[in-house]
Amino acid sequence: MKFLISLTLFTISQLSANIDIDYPSLLKDSEKVEVLWSGYQSGELEALGFYSAISEINLNNLEVRDQLRIAQIKNSFKGEKSSFSIYKLNEAQAMKIASELDEFTKVSMRLGEDVAKSIEKAQAQLSDLAKFQPKSKQQIEDIVFNTPDVADYKNGQYHNGVKLFLFCRHDRSYPCRFVLKDMHDRLVRNSYGELWSLPALAKSAGNLPFYKTNGYTPEGVHTIDSVMPEANRVLSFGKFRRVILNWVPTDADTRKLLPRSNHSSKWWRAASIARNNGRKWLRIHGTGRINKRPSSKYYPHMPTAGCVSVREGSYPGVTYKDQRVILDSLMKAMGLGPVFMNEPKIKGLLYVIELDQKEERVSVETLKEYGIF
Repeated sequence: MKFLISLTLFTISQLSANIDIDYPSLLKDSEKVEVLWSGYQSGELEALGFYSAISEINLNNLEVRDQLRIAQIKNSFKGEKSSFSIYKLNEAQAMKIASELDEFTKVSMRLGEDVAKSIEKAQAQLSDLAKFQPKSKQQIEDIVFNTPDVADYKNGQYHNGVKLFLFCRHDRSYPCRFVLKDMHDRLVRNSYGELWSLPALAKSAGNLPFYKTNGYTPEGVHTIDSVMPEANRVLSFGKFRRVILNWVPTDADTRKLLPRSNHSSKWWRAASIARNNGRKWLRIHGTGRINKRPSSKYYPHMPTAGCVSVREGSYPGVTYKDQRVILDSLMKAMGLGPVFMNEPKIKGLLYVIELDQKEERVSVETLKEYGIF
């Protein structure tokens, strides 16, 4: 994808309160000048947007009136072209812009040296996150067995809640697996004493990265905050109410929910970046769609627009209702009866963790390798 400065200006203008300059490809040069002139007259056009935008206008093709307009705007911004360093981007703004660019896009210095450096730094951070580092057994054990008590977090908002863990491969085409800790911070087991676990998928249907809208569910800590009011849009989300996931509001808050050994790790930063980029509406849900491709790596699961999905529907010899299993298990783990009226009381934390780069599903045997059994 060729980088056009005007395509990025839409984002920058929103961040800097400039007029939106995002020219449709069919606009004539005279029409582009009209956009600039309108912004200039309203006081919304700033030097950064102006000098970047006129780079796409053939000034020699303009009528005298439009050339005079450009000259007048230039005169009003006299001296500012060499002062683009006054434009600053904070880390979150730079990351949002970097996330919208191709990996190897070179940022134009017409944006100003400080702005360009901020974006390039954010690109480097994304590239660093892409260099996946497998988790050690000790690291996983610490996350599962030594997460802090949340009784004092957010004034006890998640006290008596659950801790749900979703273990994935780095390649999200392979199904992940849930395990659950109850309100007393104990691993949930079945009546035979075996570890409770359930497969799930955290793959983007559009094969998009975690930092883009509709990308795969990012690693990190998410809060579990009740369920949707009703089980609507059955084809997309299945027959049962979906569990609401929200972002932990700050990195400082995230550290409060992790063992100290993970405070300096980068894996949970994926959720922070997705949060800062404005991603929304993550859920745990079933699906009304049937996977008709038994050869797919994730069969019988279905990928989503960024949520965690569980199996649902009838397949040869079996009918799945895994969202019902999730809802009932979460309620029981909170000491609640597994009934419809208690579903809105569901609360807790979800930890999404990529284990390694193996090309296979996460199984019960996989969990045993990491000390979870």
